[in-house]
Amino acid sequence: MVQPEPEKRGGVLRRECFVDSERRTPVLEIARGFMHDFPDMIVTFDKLEPRGDRIAFHWTLTGTYAGTGNHVRISGYELWKIGNNGLIAESKGHFDSSEYKRQLKHGLEP
Repeated sequence: MVQPEPEKRGGVLRRECFVDSERRTPVLEIARGFMHDFPDMIVTFDKLEPRGDRIAFHWTLTGTYAGTGNHVRISGYELWKIGNNGLIAESKGHFDSSEYKRQLKHGLEP
């Protein structure tokens, strides 16, 4: 099986970036997991929304969950803090985890 390689797909991911500041989960590790679980995954940009000293990046993920074959469509946002160097210094993800888990198990509602 070919391992997902997010660093070779469109976009730029830095190896030293982390998704969770408490667990220090590298962003590449998270991306590889999603690319493995959703081989046909598409993440679309919905909008950017200023929120004080942060920016909310709204997204929608669609794809087929490899574990069940169920189709998933979930929306959420990343709350970004931009550093003095213009790069994302902090990112906190927000989405409905109960609905995500339901779709993994049962798919989209008819």
